[in-house]
Amino acid sequence: MSFEKISKGALCVALALAGSASISLANNSNGNNDKDGSGRVQISTGAYITPLAAPGSTFQLLKAPVPGFPDNVVDHAETSVVSPDERTMLVLTSGYNQYFAPNATCCGDHSDPVNSGEYLFVYEISSGKALQKQILKIPNGYSGIVWAPSGENFYVAGGQDDNVHVFGLNAAGQWAERVSATAPIALGHGPDNSGDGPVAAGLGITANGKTLIVANYMHDSISFVDLTAQQVKGDLDLRPGVNNPALTGVPGGEFPYWISVKGNTMAYVSSARDREIVVVDFSGSAPKITDRIKVKGNPNKMVLNKAQTRLYVAVDNEDALYVIDTQRNSVLGSVNTTAPGTGSWGGKSKGTLPGSNPNSVVLSPDEKTIYVTDSATNSVAVIEVEEGNELEVEGLIPTGWLPNSISLSPNGKALFVSVGKTPAGPNPNYCSSTWNSDAVNTACDLTQEYIFQDMKAALQTIPLPSDSELRALTNIVARNNGFGFTPSKADQETMQFLNSKINHIVYIIKENRTYDQILGDLPVGNGDPSITQFGEAVTPNFHAIALNFVDLDNFQCSGEVSMDGWQWSTAGRGVDTLEKTVPVNYGKGGVDYDSEGDDRSVNVAQKTPAERQAVTGNLITLDPNYLPGPGNEMAIDGPSGEEGAGYLWNAALRAGLTFRNYGVFSDELPSASHPYILEPGYTNPPTKVVIESDPILKNYTDFSFYNYDNTFPDFYRFKEWEREFNGHVSNGNMPNLEMVRLMHDHMGHFGSALLGVT
Repeated sequence: MSFEKISKGALCVALALAGSASISLANNSNGNNDKDGSGRVQISTGAYITPLAAPGSTFQLLKAPVPGFPDNVVDHAETSVVSPDERTMLVLTSGYNQYFAPNATCCGDHSDPVNSGEYLFVYEISSGKALQKQILKIPNGYSGIVWAPSGENFYVAGGQDDNVHVFGLNAAGQWAERVSATAPIALGHGPDNSGDGPVAAGLGITANGKTLIVANYMHDSISFVDLTAQQVKGDLDLRPGVNNPALTGVPGGEFPYWISVKGNTMAYVSSARDREIVVVDFSGSAPKITDRIKVKGNPNKMVLNKAQTRLYVAVDNEDALYVIDTQRNSVLGSVNTTAPGTGSWGGKSKGTLPGSNPNSVVLSPDEKTIYVTDSATNSVAVIEVEEGNELEVEGLIPTGWLPNSISLSPNGKALFVSVGKTPAGPNPNYCSSTWNSDAVNTACDLTQEYIFQDMKAALQTIPLPSDSELRALTNIVARNNGFGFTPSKADQETMQFLNSKINHIVYIIKENRTYDQILGDLPVGNGDPSITQFGEAVTPNFHAIALNFVDLDNFQCSGEVSMDGWQWSTAGRGVDTLEKTVPVNYGKGGVDYDSEGDDRSVNVAQKTPAERQAVTGNLITLDPNYLPGPGNEMAIDGPSGEEGAGYLWNAALRAGLTFRNYGVFSDELPSASHPYILEPGYTNPPTKVVIESDPILKNYTDFSFYNYDNTFPDFYRFKEWEREFNGHVSNGNMPNLEMVRLMHDHMGHFGSALLGVT
């Protein structure tokens, strides 16, 4: 390889480690974690959180003891709901929450079905404080929970179990699951067209309490449940082409997540993939879709006002709160929830700080104030309803990491915020052996130190701040997230120098390891050799890259695992849909791995059903209404709202730079491993082994570069990259940016790796 043939100083090779951040976060914190007792903690995004900054705030970890772990705390509190009499609040988790035991069998491994599941925390809130009364449990769940209007029952969606759990008060006055021949209520779905199982998500209920409506997240439909008979009355497919053949192949209604019900006749369903609110009229003999209200981002949780004339929708990716007129089913307006328009912290105008990820909303008792959780900036936006129904962000209240849901005390003077996670900290007992094996994996799992098990959910109680306190808290949120950040003169000079000298960047992504695990033993950089597992003797090439180019010792990649690590490595942020899906996918399953361009294992970058089937090896149906269009519910939008255009390659191309892709956002073709071709680029013509999963990458991808495949050695991936590199050097056309996926993860698999090498 001839790096020296490029002019000196013109090439930057950057090695990033995409995946678990637990070890490097704890040991490379630079002393930022709460040294002064203020509660200010740096998280792996590089931002800070200050959960106790608001005067009078409290922070309760959601502790749920399991055998051998009396101090166990669950992860990913997802949804809170308050009872009709405003005395009881429920907090539902939807996370990893999987625990392991010797010789246990569940889900194809040794997880313990008795102690693995999702949790319901029951609180008495009539005093304005959250007093925990009970902990309940279900096997699976995905966000959905709703009270009966009478307050006598509540219902919880069972996620991948495709059912609805019914809870009521028992003779002892305790909440307990109803046990009967029809409970839990089975929804009766099988696998969808790509073989994925069903997932019951958001729930809505009619004002008379007779009908429950369930969002079938993986089936693009809603189910109507007769609560008197406790059985499903029927489903309504939300896709346009299913209901009207003239609209065959038109996207719509897919990945339904949340439901709000108006009265006894109208339902509003948020479609995360197709960026619309589907309006369903079920007043007649059969339900029908009457409107599709378009939004620019991914609609999330929603709430109706008391009169049910307004629907307020938190819209992820657009960072907006939408207001919908439910009499005309039209958008009245929207407001960016990220921050006030101006501020003493030097904030920019609204709409120019992307990535706050609003995900839930609640109205004050007088409906003059709206509170929205901004999950990615770890804050609550306080929005005032001005004259003429204009909305204005008045300020921000800091929260813990990943606020997922918000409720109010009965008097409206305290906020209850469900927090998804905390910094994981070190996990010294998890996978301490260098090489993977079944025995090692079993021993590691039994420590209960997997990264999601080390992330703790919490309930935060925040008394409403005064106006002056809100101004101060807004400044804290701004400082925590770097709003209005201005680089120092020295930093500006450094960047100007680099911009003038570096013409080419090779961005190498190595999956699933932290900095310290591989590079902690470097003689330079901010590393900790005491926790290095795969040091120079094991990874000499990565050490050589780091020493000869750049070690990226404080590179902040917030991905706990590959699924979110790839979004952070390629876009610098993740959407709220990703945050909801990752822990469930890695835990008990159900929802799909959609973070690298595919949807439900379907390569939606390919336009026609036949093209998709060719890519997936005849694994999917030719149904033209199955995931039509290239949409992806986890795709990052560009800085000006360009759908799915928020990745590094989009930025490079917008800047007029050249780009080449090696293995990122691509799918292996079915023929690629039958048999493997060690050097597919050297055949005549070069053999195509992958295809792009993002449409924009079609003209920029080396299709002879194998992507994710633990059998194929990284050595031959490098050889394919080297083949093109030498050609670029000879022809003087080296791309400005190259992304190279040297994916062979977990530093092992020698038993199955081709030729016994990685």
